[in-house]
Amino acid sequence: MQNTAIDTTGWTVYEPAQCECVSAKQAKIDTPGGQKPIFILELLTDDGKEIIKYLNVKKLPSGNYSAAKESDFAKLYRLAIGDNPTKRFSKAQQLLGHFHGVKFIVSFEEHKSSNNTLYFKAKTIQPVEPIIRDEWTATGQVKGKPRGHYKRQKQAKPRLLIGDDMATSRRNSGEDLDIEKPVKSQFNLTSSTNSVPLKHTTYNMKPLTHNAVIRDKEGQIIGAEYNRREHETVDAYYDRVINETFI
Repeated sequence: MQNTAIDTTGWTVYEPAQCECVSAKQAKIDTPGGQKPIFILELLTDDGKEIIKYLNVKKLPSGNYSAAKESDFAKLYRLAIGDNPTKRFSKAQQLLGHFHGVKFIVSFEEHKSSNNTLYFKAKTIQPVEPIIRDEWTATGQVKGKPRGHYKRQKQAKPRLLIGDDMATSRRNSGEDLDIEKPVKSQFNLTSSTNSVPLKHTTYNMKPLTHNAVIRDKEGQIIGAEYNRREHETVDAYYDRVINETFI
């Protein structure tokens, strides 16, 4: 493939070129933070230009070179080789030689090294015949696993809460009780819960009363104590409380 250079006021743009990887090696480069381990792919175009592609890696205390599972090295490896050996990316130097002989399409530019030497540096790289499988995308990134639907928990109804309380009280209460004047409750209509504050409700039961939530004639929510009436059976008493206080 013939490359065309366009001179434009101090900078040069080269058309993407087809090239072949003729060498893959480990190296170190000087950075402002010191020397950094790197993988280098040496690429040769059809018309003889040498292009360098850097791939970031991390050197481990064991001496192995590690590449992240979604690093440029890993993505390029999937597309060029057609495999995803995730466990071997912790010893990426063992995979580096697999790039030798693979053909790529590369966009590149002139770059100046730390010793002021000009060379061609790859900006983007893509296999001429990328291998795309179900496990990764056209960019080489691994696809995420589908997530299940979120199931919202059902909120208990007030009647069920009252029923639970009544069931407990049926086992513990059998005393005669007197009804008192309803007391205003601090029930918050905008609350996201179904609990009813009972801080200001007076208990006058022997041994238990039932505090409940009801509405007055204007529709306002008030609190009231329920006590067993004279000649009212225990079962009839509890049924009355449930029926009159259900919201």
